Amino acid sequence: MSPVRAVIYLRISDDRFEGFEDGSAVARPKVEAVGLAESKGWQVTEVYTDNDVGAFKKLGKRPAYDQMSQDFEAGKFDAILCADLDRLTRQPRQLEDWIDASEDRGLSLITLNGGADLSTDGGRMFARVKAAIARGEVERKSERHRSKNRQLVSQGKPVPGRRRYGYLRGNITIDPYESVVVRRAFESIANGATVYGLAKAFNAEGIPVPKRMDGKGVDRHWTPRRVREMCANPAYAGAVTHTVDGVTTVTLSKLVDAIVSPALAQQVRDILADPLRRTSPDDKIKHQLSGLAICGVCRASMLFMRAYRCRADASHHSAEKKILEPLVRSEILSALLSGPAAILPTTDDGVSLSSIQAALTAIQARQEGTLDLVRAGNTDASTERHHLLAIKAQEADLIRQRDNIARTSVAAEVLLGSRSGLYTGGTVRLADAAAQRLALAERFDSLTLERQRSLIRFLLEITVDRGRGPGRVSVHHKVVVGLNAVSV
Repeated sequence: MSPVRAVIYLRISDDRFEGFEDGSAVARPKVEAVGLAESKGWQVTEVYTDNDVGAFKKLGKRPAYDQMSQDFEAGKFDAILCADLDRLTRQPRQLEDWIDASEDRGLSLITLNGGADLSTDGGRMFARVKAAIARGEVERKSERHRSKNRQLVSQGKPVPGRRRYGYLRGNITIDPYESVVVRRAFESIANGATVYGLAKAFNAEGIPVPKRMDGKGVDRHWTPRRVREMCANPAYAGAVTHTVDGVTTVTLSKLVDAIVSPALAQQVRDILADPLRRTSPDDKIKHQLSGLAICGVCRASMLFMRAYRCRADASHHSAEKKILEPLVRSEILSALLSGPAAILPTTDDGVSLSSIQAALTAIQARQEGTLDLVRAGNTDASTERHHLLAIKAQEADLIRQRDNIARTSVAAEVLLGSRSGLYTGGTVRLADAAAQRLALAERFDSLTLERQRSLIRFLLEITVDRGRGPGRVSVHHKVVVGLNAVSV
């Protein structure tokens, strides 16, 4: 008579709680299971191990358990040994499947503590009661976790979880090195970079790959998906996220250090969610308006193929590069020249760049006036020292605010490089308009192609309609809306 073919199932939820870091916690009951099989004269044919995996996981989440179930259906064994019933399952439905297998096909399921022996009615009753208790405990534990998470979110604290890249353990305090990488990714996407290009650049520069604090889930290299997930996460703007019954709430927290501003985070999420955003793995954008111009027939984006053509149907409208790009450039310059007050961004507390520049000009005038008094002998440097130091501190703070805003907006960068008259928010004098426009044109032309595209995306929506000549190009100003009445 052939010996009973037995398998051993080993599982532990988290071997770190047992004081082991190398997965050896599951090995301890293995020796006992082998000894029990030998005492019964059974032949151990396979050992299935799910290490660091919960018993309440659904199908597909416990690979060893799922493989064991498939092997049983294939008739590869006759008995299962496990340390305890809750090591095998905490779901009554799964237990009933094994009980049916015991009654219909003679499967033997025995635990090392001897409590659950499915070959007897008492063992089956004990198994059912224990599974029901385990299921109830899982549900109570889940509710306690949900209640605790709701409390944490109401207090502005993140829910417990793995360490987020860019933060120290606890996901509240910024990691000084990783936060630089996160900030660079957000600013690059806002300025026209692609997730593919960023992943490629990070790998080329040898930037360490994000990994979990428990050592699992480590990628060998940066991937576009990882960059996208990072830049789409509102947590980097200091937000806490909580999901209940499929509904996710996002709340800004004063306790969590923000790596990027909420405005920049939202801008990047909008860019990544844009259906017109190009998805080609080629990180080198070669044409200024590829993916930015829109077909007036089907609203699909247009790509350059000897001319700008609809990516959905090449028979739709097209536009020659030599006509479309100069027209768009002209509209950009008009927007920059006519609407700096509308274009220039504000700080989180509502302070505009124009007001910062005006305050900076006033502070510098005060400093120069004080120095003139010293030079004229009306006062001395030692008397004015504290006054001058205070002015210097105010000037440094204003410059910091100005530069922080400029880093988040390519439009602000262009305007920062032009004449200070653009910061007043008023009408530019006709006598200066030509010179101002020429200065802005030089600034725009000096930008990289990615940053030109970022500025175009920010200011304009371009549609190519039916017809001939420049008149069929519709340019809608998204920021300087006053130009729409006279736009080409």
